[in-house]
Amino acid sequence: MRVGSDRPGVPAAVRRLEDQLAAGTWQALGETDPPVASWHEAYRRFGTNPRRSRRSMDTLSRRLTKSGKLPRVHTAVDAYNLISVSYGTPPRCRWR
Repeated sequence: MRVGSDRPGVPAAVRRLEDQLAAGTWQALGETDPPVASWHEAYRRFGTNPRRSRRSMDTLSRRLTKSGKLPRVHTAVDAYNLISVSYGTPPRCRWR
């Protein structure tokens, strides 16, 4: 994805996720879900409390669950946030 490029699929995908949350057919990953648990364990191993220093995915998931909306920033950031809350892990990026 190039900065400044218009990707209409991203806002539509974010709306679908929000609609699924509202309908009760989607819920945020919890601390015991494998991708989240592995990141929390990594934080603990380098001496950080994952509840005190939250990853962006944790914060976004909490915000989404509470408000029903994923914050909109920019298409690229919105795509990253969507993948992060959906899969519990940051997306792999290929920079050129």
